[in-house]
Amino acid sequence: MSDIAMLQAIEDKIESLIESINAEPYNFVWGDCSLYYDMAKASYPCAGVTFEGEENQDEDNGTWGGAYFNIANFRIDVRCQLDSEYPNPREIITGELYKALDDLKRVFGINWSLGGTANSIQYKGCEIVDETANDVFIPSRLVTHWIVHYEQDRQDPGLSIQ
Repeated sequence: MSDIAMLQAIEDKIESLIESINAEPYNFVWGDCSLYYDMAKASYPCAGVTFEGEENQDEDNGTWGGAYFNIANFRIDVRCQLDSEYPNPREIITGELYKALDDLKRVFGINWSLGGTANSIQYKGCEIVDETANDVFIPSRLVTHWIVHYEQDRQDPGLSIQ
């Protein structure tokens, strides 16, 4: 039996890969994902990873295969911070958020199997959401959507099948 649930292992790996972004060829040195929820302690850019559900992809009579074939949906919210006030902060932050998106695409493009934790991680899309706090330094955030394909043993769901 595994010490950690598969979904937790996947989420932990996503977070650790984001936290590993710290030098060329990336645009930014990223902060700790766990500080995302305490914005006063965050270093920017920062990300928050949220599990949004899972779908099983087994065929109707596919239980004989010994594995569950799953797709897990994750959302990664990204915030960047401006270093000074601008007359058009939303326009300026948008460029920073696009660079942060490039960093995420690069790190998951290189680490497409999440270090062997999953079969693959795929980028699905994003949107920029205006914040309602009227903070001129953090006027908007980037909400990205990802799917993770993975297989797990039917008798011991904590085991990944690769």
